[in-house]
Amino acid sequence: MALRFAQAAADVDLFDAVALALDDISAAPGTAARDATLAGAWRVLAALGVAPTVDDCAECHAAIPVDEPALFSHPAGGVVCARCRTLARTGRTLPASARGALRAWLAGGSHDIDDALEARAHQRLLREFLREHLADDKPLRALDAWELVP
Repeated sequence: MALRFAQAAADVDLFDAVALALDDISAAPGTAARDATLAGAWRVLAALGVAPTVDDCAECHAAIPVDEPALFSHPAGGVVCARCRTLARTGRTLPASARGALRAWLAGGSHDIDDALEARAHQRLLREFLREHLADDKPLRALDAWELVP
């Protein structure tokens, strides 16, 4: 992602996000590497300036309670409130736990995912968000291959 979407100028925040992500992935045992990869990818996106909103509506900026599910709209750039949900072109409902994982990862923390289906859902969310916000009409082959790993 960094090689594909970074600007030509030096970016200390992006460099730090990539370095931390690679360190975390290399130190993570077993399936924790997948969690570290998801965390690192979202932090890199944040460093690129395209982090999604998870606590406030991406349309009207109203606070969304952290213990409630919310529609995640890729075009809007994150979760949308119940009122703006009707305006969203597309999206998927994120449970409060998934929003919590994104919140932790975007803040630089970790979040363990024990369920393989939940992990796949997070990978799909990341891929869809990347295609929406960093699209350059080229396939994201590494991400597609990563999703095939059991």
